[in-house]
Amino acid sequence: MSWLVVAVYTRTATLTRPKVTAPFQIERIRDLLSARCTSLPSGPVVQDGPMQPMSATPGRLLEGPQWRYEVRWTGLRVLVEATGGVLRLTSSAGQDVTAVFPEFGGLAGRLGDGLLDGQVIVLDGGVPSRAALTDRLRGSGRRSAVLMVFDILRLYGVPLLYRSLAQRRSTLERLALDGADGITLSPVYDDGPVLLSATRRQRLAGVVAKRCDAPYRPGVRDPGWVEIAHRPARW
Repeated sequence: MSWLVVAVYTRTATLTRPKVTAPFQIERIRDLLSARCTSLPSGPVVQDGPMQPMSATPGRLLEGPQWRYEVRWTGLRVLVEATGGVLRLTSSAGQDVTAVFPEFGGLAGRLGDGLLDGQVIVLDGGVPSRAALTDRLRGSGRRSAVLMVFDILRLYGVPLLYRSLAQRRSTLERLALDGADGITLSPVYDDGPVLLSATRRQRLAGVVAKRCDAPYRPGVRDPGWVEIAHRPARW
């Protein structure tokens, strides 16, 4: 991984990322996921009531082959649900913010039926800005928002919470949602110290380290995700 990708982001507001696999036939997704999920054992992943996002545990940078790293974005955490051609964005506080970000409306047709986890960011000078995002939430901002997607929790009725992070990421990449309607997949890197240093130099909020084998535990601050912060990043 090269830190240059973060430097390019701050200059151009565009992040390069690792090459992803080609889209697969959408009609095969449901059968493929259902077959794999039926063999999964019961476990600690519990979801009662409305879905809540999984949270990272504050800590130090952990290293090893089981860890992958993402930029810690300054923005608004949202769960993004598409069903029946309708898109809904819900903040971590449970507020419906769909109408605030109409630029993401095309995602409903591209996703079809699914539930994503991500961060809405608004750029100012090529850097995610809390003030610019606040203006959008108040209805006074004119800067376009970007949805940084980093996880998928359900696809065509099949829950993916028990799947490992690596499996969920592979599924997310194959949907080819990146690059349209203000949607960007949050890049994943394997060199944590380099990314941490680069984000510090480029005035980004920090890094999130994630275990490749971690399931998604809604509403839980889980040690499978560890955030290393340079400064506060989200609401």
